[in-house]
Amino acid sequence: MALLFDPIDSLLRLQKDIDRYFGKPQFDFGISGSNVFPQINVFRSGDGAVVVRAEVPGIRPEDVHVEVEARRLTISGERRGDAPEKGSVHRRERGHGKFSRTLQLPADLAADEATATVRNGLLTVEIPKRREA
Repeated sequence: MALLFDPIDSLLRLQKDIDRYFGKPQFDFGISGSNVFPQINVFRSGDGAVVVRAEVPGIRPEDVHVEVEARRLTISGERRGDAPEKGSVHRRERGHGKFSRTLQLPADLAADEATATVRNGLLTVEIPKRREA
């Protein structure tokens, strides 16, 4: 017996239509998807720490800012344009400008012990689990 209405398929089609219509959103409201920058992966390590990996290619480490406070992680910065001083741009597919993304964190983390590194265009933020948790 075949389903006539597949709610998951309908939601995926709706998400694609919204992405196609609006393009990359100017403001990040905590949504995720292919048009949100920076794209991230979030997971728990074996010792309970939360690890966030964000793609920040072409952005100098000094242009990436990480702030962890209470139960929020904010990744912000600026991707600078790479237009030549003389000449013209024929195609520009990589966006530039300021960005900011905020994530809600679990309550069992030690925010004051967070560490962040940028290597080969990948930002890694690790926030350990509180000892008493």
